[in-house]
Amino acid sequence: MTFRFALVIPPTGRFRRDERCQSAVESQTAVVTLPPVDLARYGAIIRQKKHIPRLFDFQVEDDKECLLRLLDFKPHFMLVSVSAPTEENDFAFIDHVRKNLSVRVLIKGGRSFWQPRKLLRNVPAIDGIFTGEVEKSLEALLECNGKPDSSISAFAYRDESGIQLNTQDSREEELSRFPYPARDLLQNKRYLNPATRRPMTVIHAHRGCPATCIFCPAPLVEGKKVRFRSVEDVVGEIKECVDKYSLREFLFDGDTFTIDKKWVLSLCQALQEAGLDIQWACNSRVDTIDKQMVREMKKAGCWIVGFGIESGNDEMLRSMGKNATTDDALRAVRLCQSEGVKVHTFYIIGLPGETEDTLKDTLSFAKILKADFFDVNLATPLPGTPFYEIVQKNQLYTAENGNRLSYSQAGIRSFALDNATLKKWRRKMLLLLTFSPGFIIRSFRFAWQQRQLSYYTAYGLKRLKNIMGS
Repeated sequence: MTFRFALVIPPTGRFRRDERCQSAVESQTAVVTLPPVDLARYGAIIRQKKHIPRLFDFQVEDDKECLLRLLDFKPHFMLVSVSAPTEENDFAFIDHVRKNLSVRVLIKGGRSFWQPRKLLRNVPAIDGIFTGEVEKSLEALLECNGKPDSSISAFAYRDESGIQLNTQDSREEELSRFPYPARDLLQNKRYLNPATRRPMTVIHAHRGCPATCIFCPAPLVEGKKVRFRSVEDVVGEIKECVDKYSLREFLFDGDTFTIDKKWVLSLCQALQEAGLDIQWACNSRVDTIDKQMVREMKKAGCWIVGFGIESGNDEMLRSMGKNATTDDALRAVRLCQSEGVKVHTFYIIGLPGETEDTLKDTLSFAKILKADFFDVNLATPLPGTPFYEIVQKNQLYTAENGNRLSYSQAGIRSFALDNATLKKWRRKMLLLLTFSPGFIIRSFRFAWQQRQLSYYTAYGLKRLKNIMGS
């Protein structure tokens, strides 16, 4: 039988829906809706198995039109990408669809890897849950003709005897064996680089993170071992994006892009040799980058690097399991700045040991770094993380609602500071950094270079309104 597969980002808000980041788009400095390339990759696998995929991203489409297209498609399966902050609304959307369609519903993301049995018990509209990396499990599901059994790794489902949970590891060592994402399923021109206002897409070149940050769930799904796709495979995907979809702006998604220097240098050389005329961004740990890498990355098209600085206090960095220091952060940022590569810094405030003094240290350090872009997020206890367990054990919640999982409104406190104080500090830090003379001058110069002065002015006013309302 040929199955119709609906791959869905539900109409429950513009959120990042990957394992490591589940933030509201509007709460960040870079207000960007990223294309759901993971769903497009699943679509390519579904096609490879001779079934019919279609992708529905309610973030970039009119809700009514998108829902009508979904209902008209009459899928046999619907795979929904959920997130912890939006899961209640995600499940309500699933209920609504189930009332109008006879469809088997699968989910990924959010709490899926953490409490699959509980989710299946509490949400009867869900038929199956991917509890790990999806690709291998999806292949197995399709190979058994859509009828789940014990051969499907990292998958929870119902059968005649009750709820079943397959705990086998679904991580794939050879990431290059998967097909390129089926980007024809995406409305690529609707996903814009917020800096240039040109279409941008995402490249997943690696998985896994060896770090021990207490707030991040990524290693729980992807593991601590870093697995890279081959340089040839990555460059091949980028060439397809340029040649087939006229996409020339890219984000290499993930925190460990620079962890393997040899791989980075090989990729940069291959991109330079390909002569693709592209520009791209990536994230890096502060302790895994050096001058040679930055120089070669810039030659290959890298224009900005994101760093998780997190705190300007070394004791806070130690207690959060960051395994990096403020000296590492200063060195990394100055390296990029000296080579003409822009920097986006990220800070987390409100972890259990946070005090007025540690917050002052972070603000002072942020002023020293002079980043081109920055975000200050309230510590958010994502399910499954050590931080989540600390919050539960010490009763650090101060709100019994979904705001506890918002990066700008997280309803928690530290041991020393209440939630209201943490929110005031976030607002204070964002205002002082945003309206510092140096930042205004850097932003004006960049907006002028991009010929986007009116857009950046309007964005700045909207950003100010968001900060004041947080």
